[in-house]
Amino acid sequence: MIEEDRSFEYIHVIGSIIEKDTGGIYRTPRLPDSNDVPYPQIYCQGDSGTGYLYGFSFQYRNIHHIKLGDLNVMQKYLSRIIRGMDKLNEELGHTNSYSEFFLRAAKVMKITQFIRPYQTDNGNYIFMSASDVRYHIGQIESKLSQKEAA
Repeated sequence: MIEEDRSFEYIHVIGSIIEKDTGGIYRTPRLPDSNDVPYPQIYCQGDSGTGYLYGFSFQYRNIHHIKLGDLNVMQKYLSRIIRGMDKLNEELGHTNSYSEFFLRAAKVMKITQFIRPYQTDNGNYIFMSASDVRYHIGQIESKLSQKEAA
């Protein structure tokens, strides 16, 4: 799921792994080796003053309680993601945009389907292809650039 969080002059674009459970509810799944640790999020920050997205990273956010075993699972999974990203960077070169970073991370994390909230007050989502993701993130970057020009 791709979400925007705008606060003050900053924007955060956050990609999260979610799944639909048997009751039709979307939820954050847990890493295979842990019942408590969610998958990391694909994160970036932007400055609405410059119109530029930067700080591409993987983050575990809003985790308030971690056991030592869970910490080891988190580190192991992040290391696997980073190795996969390094291989793609060797093959394709470094990423130039958050959409490139996001789609490469999705490939490494084996994400095959993308959604974003639509009319979040009633919980609907729009399903997106990889090219839709690239376009959607491009629109976010474009809105930031238009603010700078104004």
